[in-house]
Amino acid sequence: MNKSLNSLWGKINTKEEAVKVIKDISNGVYALSAITFLASFILGLSLIIDAILMGLLAFLLRKYKSRVFGVILFFYSLVVLSVTAFNRLGGEFGGGSNLILALIFVWFGIRALQATFKLHELISTTPPK
Repeated sequence: MNKSLNSLWGKINTKEEAVKVIKDISNGVYALSAITFLASFILGLSLIIDAILMGLLAFLLRKYKSRVFGVILFFYSLVVLSVTAFNRLGGEFGGGSNLILALIFVWFGIRALQATFKLHELISTTPPK
């Protein structure tokens, strides 16, 4: 299987794969952050806050590979999806309305959870050298 696709879909078996998934997911969140930032000039400046939070969470996830940041990223992605769905249904909650990007962000959150928890599981079960 293609290595980049493995980061999005494949099973995580080793510490190296978990770290790669974390790196690739943070890159994906950086890309979503950039798209959100650019969209803020069209859809409203309130999206800049989303772009900054996404970028910050991607940075913290990549730097610390922490389960805490994986969980925060996942729950924040659910908030973004909820606001997006609300806006699509006619609400005006001050956010975007692109459901596809919101669903991609949720998937990145799920993979961040999987990778960070798997990494720490593998670290704790690996005997010291």
